[in-house]
Amino acid sequence: DETCALVEAARDLARLTEGRFDPTVGVLRRAWNFREPRVPDDDELAALLPLVNHGAVSVRDGTVFLEREGMQLDLGGVGKEYAVDRVADVLHAHDVTSALLNFAGDVRTIGGRGDGRPWSIGVADPRAPGRCRFAVRLIGGAGVATSGDYERCFFKDGVRYHHLLDATTGRPAPGVMSATVVAASAFLAGRIATAAFL
Repeated sequence: DETCALVEAARDLARLTEGRFDPTVGVLRRAWNFREPRVPDDDELAALLPLVNHGAVSVRDGTVFLEREGMQLDLGGVGKEYAVDRVADVLHAHDVTSALLNFAGDVRTIGGRGDGRPWSIGVADPRAPGRCRFAVRLIGGAGVATSGDYERCFFKDGVRYHHLLDATTGRPAPGVMSATVVAASAFLAGRIATAAFL
């Protein structure tokens, strides 16, 4: 049930972004490896893009179907934030009333701090590693997520290439350094941050 719900959330995000986000971008890992500075050429991407199509994914009776051979799901754009919220649910079930959960920058708070002050969530400066650009202050439970071009990237010929791919082109999405969203859950914040970035 969880897998089907994640796939449906990813398909909804694909529709919201007019296909810029797509849960079938997994196949593009054949062209992009962000551990080495190699930029795929147009022909390499053109050969893979026909396998990127959220419309060719269906969910029926608890089973996810990919309609074309060679397609690959990548739920990275929705999975981590979902996991943060699930951990929050487990803590709630064990009567935890105050917690800060941080899964590599995707954050969920439970209740308030014990000292009555708001939670303070630092947001990284996308161009100054290790520096906080601003802080989000929260009282109570909420989710905070940031999508940015600075965590997994490389430079080639003076150009930054990052892992947030526009599924319509197969190339890194242009235009923004980062987008941060605060919402009722990390799952919602993460999806909207991804949409805003793309």
